[in-house]
Amino acid sequence: MSDYTLLAHAVRYLEKNPPVTPPESVGESAALNPAVARCCAAYDKAHAESLVQKKGSSLAAKWAGQSAYCNAMPTFSSHQSVIDFISCVTHGLLIEAIPQDKVSKLLYAAQTAACVIPKPPRIKPSAAPKTIPPSLPVTTPDSAPVTAPISE
Repeated sequence: MSDYTLLAHAVRYLEKNPPVTPPESVGESAALNPAVARCCAAYDKAHAESLVQKKGSSLAAKWAGQSAYCNAMPTFSSHQSVIDFISCVTHGLLIEAIPQDKVSKLLYAAQTAACVIPKPPRIKPSAAPKTIPPSLPVTTPDSAPVTAPISE
């Protein structure tokens, strides 16, 4: 058997048995974050449409899904969107919707955006107001009550 024939068999095998785990099998982990769910839905739709159009070419479907996944990721418009972006990148890496060689660049972009976008102000927990009487009676050795201020 020639090298060309072996390569042709390998390509046909990979087209019929893709090594990628599609997002449908990931399940509930994507449902925990709406941004990740949106990216997975875009991947699913593009992957399925490409399989129909390309008559079963799984490699083309994978590329279409990867492109759709990345296009559906949130933009850096707020601090929360940066967090959602990082979630999408991480999930995309796990399900192979984002190639490994792009992950570090995407996470660096998110890190840079997180430094530039102002964080929302922290809301301090409301402390119960201290009700301290302005003065307490203090007894002296000769038993005469004296009013003394409270010091903190």
